[in-house]
Amino acid sequence: MVIEKGKIIHSPLFTLRYLGDQPAVRFAAIMPKKIAKTAVARNTARRRVYAAIGEVLAKAASTKSGGKGRRGAHAVFVCKANIPISDMATMVSDIEALLKKVSVL
Repeated sequence: MVIEKGKIIHSPLFTLRYLGDQPAVRFAAIMPKKIAKTAVARNTARRRVYAAIGEVLAKAASTKSGGKGRRGAHAVFVCKANIPISDMATMVSDIEALLKKVSVL
């Protein structure tokens, strides 16, 4: 449903499709086969994206009052071609900027 009806925002590392005003915050990461040919490479990249999302949410929960007041959203991060070579700090800052733009943080 997010892919079909969601709004789209682009960044250097991701294309974010999201639906706002949802009861909870949920995330998914998609690594296209066009970018990483092997399943091992796709799964590794996906795990790195999930780790970066967890880092962003943990940082947001520690700075705010336990994450209260956060808008619910369902979001899908579609990885772009330079994800396999990007470092974790770049991914975290990119995800943080996207989530601030859609008012999830």
